Amino acid sequence: MNQPGPTAFFCFCAGLLTLGLSCAPSGGSDPVRLAYTVHVAPESGIEVELRVSGLGGKDPGFQLLSGLGMIQDQPGHIREVYARTTDGLPLDLDREPETERTVWRLRGKHKDEVVLRYRVTPYDPGISAEASFVSRDQALLLGYSAFLVPVELSDFLPASIRVKVEAPPGWRVWTSWPGEDGYYRPRTTHDLWSGGILSGNFQETRLTSGAVSVTVLTEGRWSSVTGLTVANRLHPVLRRMVDFFGAPPEGDNLDVLAVYRAAPVRDNQSRIMGISEANAFFCIATHDRFDDMREITALAAHECIHFYLGGALVARPEAPYNNAPDLVWLIEGVTEYLAYRFMLEAEGITAAEFEDVAEAKRTLLRRKGEESGMSLAAMARLFDDPETYQLVYSRGFLVAQFLNRRMDSRCGEGTFDGALRDLFETWNFHRTHEWIDQKRVRKVFEARCPGAWEWIERYAIGGAALPGPARPASK
Repeated sequence: MNQPGPTAFFCFCAGLLTLGLSCAPSGGSDPVRLAYTVHVAPESGIEVELRVSGLGGKDPGFQLLSGLGMIQDQPGHIREVYARTTDGLPLDLDREPETERTVWRLRGKHKDEVVLRYRVTPYDPGISAEASFVSRDQALLLGYSAFLVPVELSDFLPASIRVKVEAPPGWRVWTSWPGEDGYYRPRTTHDLWSGGILSGNFQETRLTSGAVSVTVLTEGRWSSVTGLTVANRLHPVLRRMVDFFGAPPEGDNLDVLAVYRAAPVRDNQSRIMGISEANAFFCIATHDRFDDMREITALAAHECIHFYLGGALVARPEAPYNNAPDLVWLIEGVTEYLAYRFMLEAEGITAAEFEDVAEAKRTLLRRKGEESGMSLAAMARLFDDPETYQLVYSRGFLVAQFLNRRMDSRCGEGTFDGALRDLFETWNFHRTHEWIDQKRVRKVFEARCPGAWEWIERYAIGGAALPGPARPASK
């Protein structure tokens, strides 16, 4: 395994970009309806028209949530925002900078349909996997950098949303949302924010089996073999993931959109970055990284497991961090461990390769002074230091492997797996709209294996050195 360092950077995000917002119901007696038309053109960029009806209350506001990844200041890319009635009469719309997010506010009450128009200025397409852009032959638009939504709308409750995409003639369009009658229909504003629109020169490979599908998009400069290889490696991991938790994270099916783009080489540095959204994975990498399909698959597997650990099981973030440090062992550590374990169980890697990964992580910790006793929580609080944060994945992997072995040894085979499945079945945020916390996690693990929380407090939450190398997971 290539270890992250000065020439490589992984960015693992849970894909929940609305954690700082309330889940209050929408105002007014009528349901709010949102209809977006997204016009994509290489000459003019990205233009969005939003028709919204059912607004309630006085001075309704609209917001664009800033992302939690590499690109900040998404509101700064929203330009030329205008509001009018359906008859074309202009409406007063003020931009109000706030501490956590920017709000565009209409003045007065608006019972009838209101039309907002605005432009999304593109980012440098090579800066990040989450960069929205339009080029001569491609377009990528991530929801949380493009769509204004009413402030009062709930994040996760079902909403009436439709999106129409107008792309240049001959450009195919893909999104992570279901389609119907020529429109894409995100089920919630969270899905809208966390989705993506792609169009233009991408090559598609799609695999479907039962309740699991994966669509892999690669750029035209690569042969179709690249996309097929990724799909053949990732699809079995996704099936194993759904079998492990007993159901897709939301709904009856898991349909994943996985996008791979080329990153320019800067300062002779090799790099790879991935982010996860709602049923979507976006990757940008320099060409040399595509020579290592194990790394490419592991990164995708990690991000897709975040659909469960981070997407369905949601820990409230601790300000000013974008994570929950005391549960990072679960959200990031167990995720990293399961990514390689599922690859092993899906026969994507051998037991020897799995142990090579574990040994590489032990070596990294020793080289970085793991024996100093820094806990995972302390590491997680250094989120802005990429080199230190990589230790979260290495120690987290080893902690999860140790807990898996110790719980199964004391309380029976499958105990560790059962605890994770119990968490998912009990506290799926898509159904409960409730966070997990240490108390709830402790109750589930202790119910499966009394005494397990003592180990978790010592090794996962605390910084005690792990007792000896953990054995590789069995197939």
